Amino acid sequence: QKSDLDRQLARLTEYAAARKWVIVDAVKEVGSDKEMIRLLRNPEIGVIVVERCDFLDARCLTYLEAALAAHGRKIVAVDG
Repeated sequence: QKSDLDRQLARLTEYAAARKWVIVDAVKEVGSDKEMIRLLRNPEIGVIVVERCDFLDARCLTYLEAALAAHGRKIVAVDG
């Protein structure tokens, strides 16, 4: 799994770099609510880039997107 996480982080880093987004923090973990909460609490992070948002149901994702947008931030799912 470690090699999969390394490849995933490389893809997400390339995705962000192609959009000229400054990378403030990077997390390589599966299913860590603690790490996602840490990212959400950091006001320096304007865009949270994830592989997939399947950790949230559609309704929760809508709420999260609205809350982040209210502070000029967003979450972007690269794969769906």
